[in-house]
Amino acid sequence: MPKTVDHAARRRAIVEVAWTVIAERGLEATGMRDLARECGFANGALSHYFPSKGDLLRAAWEHVFERTNDRVATSTAGLRGLDALEQFCKQVLPMTPSAQAEAKVVLNFWQRALSHPDLAEINDTAMATWRAFIRRCLHEAQTDGAVTTSADFDIEVAIEELLAMLMGAQMLAILTPDAHTPLLQERMIAAALQRHVRTPVSTVN
Repeated sequence: MPKTVDHAARRRAIVEVAWTVIAERGLEATGMRDLARECGFANGALSHYFPSKGDLLRAAWEHVFERTNDRVATSTAGLRGLDALEQFCKQVLPMTPSAQAEAKVVLNFWQRALSHPDLAEINDTAMATWRAFIRRCLHEAQTDGAVTTSADFDIEVAIEELLAMLMGAQMLAILTPDAHTPLLQERMIAAALQRHVRTPVSTVN
């Protein structure tokens, strides 16, 4: 009787190995033949699921993005406003060894996305998801009185400032880990959020 192969499970197993290998070695140093060996497959079996390293990188990136979003969902459960936004930032930044490995996959993906519009489009879609989450948190914070509702406050600019800080900090924390420690990253999050917190109005007696 022919052996039944769970192709979805096999694909997941390959991605689980691939993303850690890409994080350790980088995409350019990751050979498909070596990767197939680490997965316990023949090279031909690996190419059946991922014809190229680009396909594999895309799957690895989608995997780490999903891992990040799972952490965000868990850490923000029951929270709203700035409390939820703070937890979101902490899960995005590479403040743990696992998150640092994920960020290395992200950097490999960004590099390839510069010359591959299809990958850039995937990244744009992912960032749109995060923009929507940040926007919701800031609107909640305005409702709660934690963030100003002044016409001078441009919520879209605040979203882009926060995303730019998070993406830049991801890169710097990987390239210069001694300078961008988890403690500094926490301070950066606090400073970024503080800029959008309503300043208490002093009362003159």
